[in-house]
Amino acid sequence: MPSRDPAAALAPDACSVRSLGMREPMVATAPPTQRWLLLEVPRAWPDKILKSPEVAGWVPQLNAIVQSRSGRVLFIRRPGRSESHEAPRAFVVVDALSRTQTAGTWLPGTASRPADLRAAVAAFDADVPLTDPSPARLLVCAHGMHDQCCAVRGRPVASVLAQTWPTEVWECSHLGGDRFGANILVLPDGTYFGRLDDISGPKVIAKHLAGQSDPQFLRGVTTQDPRVQAAVTEVLRTRGPAPAYLLRGRIDNGAGAHTWTVSVTGHPHGAEIPVLVRRRVDPPARRACLATEDKVAVTFETRLLT
Repeated sequence: MPSRDPAAALAPDACSVRSLGMREPMVATAPPTQRWLLLEVPRAWPDKILKSPEVAGWVPQLNAIVQSRSGRVLFIRRPGRSESHEAPRAFVVVDALSRTQTAGTWLPGTASRPADLRAAVAAFDADVPLTDPSPARLLVCAHGMHDQCCAVRGRPVASVLAQTWPTEVWECSHLGGDRFGANILVLPDGTYFGRLDDISGPKVIAKHLAGQSDPQFLRGVTTQDPRVQAAVTEVLRTRGPAPAYLLRGRIDNGAGAHTWTVSVTGHPHGAEIPVLVRRRVDPPARRACLATEDKVAVTFETRLLT
């Protein structure tokens, strides 16, 4: 029988438990990203994946593309970790704006053999569109060495989702926002969901794949400015479900300090829907289980203007 509450395995001071207790909002917390490099690495991952021997020698090139292409590198594996050392392994580059991909294989580095990421790096830095339309992928953060909440909350969700979507589901490395686990990234559209469990996860994902993004669990869409993410969530909450990634927002300045009017288009229940968006900075708190200092958090307050 699935468990609704993996927090039973977490201490009261775990970051996801604390975040829930503070009722910390998730709105507009999807990190702006347009391109993803997914590298299959079946083993347990270290805290920082780019320190892994598998990618030794390629980190400067990867970091440069991350900056120039608004990209992110993730390690992925199928649910139920394997220590397989078979090579070569799969890679996929996904471009969220064009919803296209390039897939291939790469050779991980070992103590006796350098990594071969030439094809993956070339695809990561290629102009759009990439070579093929990208099918749906469901990436569930399960990076326990980065934060215990990712593994404790994420792995049960990945396991349950894989029963319905066995080819689409992968566990992945750090997605950001550990305290919002279980976190799921849907590609190719770049939609983030948080605070899912093995009961809500399948329902939320099924609705999203059917064109109905649930604002209760929506963190945002990575191709949207955070102010647009906040406005889109408000529109979905007040006007009803739609695909979050198909909505667009025009940001108008002049509404006041740290305040904007965002006009959202693309929703079936309004040609142009204006939303007042105000930036708010919450006081310092411990935002991750392994954090060594408290940090502020930026969130947004929203109000429909029609």
